[in-house]
Amino acid sequence: YDELLRLNDQDPVAWHEKGKALYHMGRDADAVVALDRALELDPQRARVWLDRGTIRMRLGDGQGLLDYQEALVLEPDAEWAPSARETLRDALQRAQER
Repeated sequence: YDELLRLNDQDPVAWHEKGKALYHMGRDADAVVALDRALELDPQRARVWLDRGTIRMRLGDGQGLLDYQEALVLEPDAEWAPSARETLRDALQRAQER
């Protein structure tokens, strides 16, 4: 993805794909940076919000839940939406139990 981004660093899809690749390589912090860039270029990409939320939560960053929320606002009927809603409900329940 680096070569593709060298040719066009304004491509949100390439930044998203790079972020996913970094995530799968275990480079979570770098993945978040790439996904941040994808969202700067196109904040309407729900799947990028969802992927960034997943990584942020894995890093222990509660802001990941806000990313899930944004993804659901953008695509409430997506195939991943029920799972994202369940994650949000579980997090809210855990917060109320504290």
